Amino acid sequence: MKKLLLALTFLSPFSFADWGDVYYCQMITHKMINDDGTVYTVVLENFKFNMDEQSQSMVFGSVPLMWKKRMFPVVSLEQFANGMIFKTKSRVGGPYGSFKSTFNYNKGKLFGTAFVGDGLFAVVADCDKF
Repeated sequence: MKKLLLALTFLSPFSFADWGDVYYCQMITHKMINDDGTVYTVVLENFKFNMDEQSQSMVFGSVPLMWKKRMFPVVSLEQFANGMIFKTKSRVGGPYGSFKSTFNYNKGKLFGTAFVGDGLFAVVADCDKF
């Protein structure tokens, strides 16, 4: 009986990631590395993103400022009972001039990078679907 209940839990529609889902995230690491190799710790932020089916993109809310209200087209997406894995297409441009950003998401962890003129930003965040 326990095995049946466990199997039904994993097959529940609430356990699958899908387009339209909203993710709330808390940064656990946010670093900036400049062109001479100096590493700076950047303020940690909470933020959200959603998976927009119409544009086939990951869309940020109003935080973090660097990616505020930006859309990142998804180039690969795999769905599993315990979440999803996706990778975004690199996007050039943003509020700080020209930079290139990309994201990977895997089982509750979001990994993001932004290559700015004289360095790069790296973000790792824990995310939950609501």
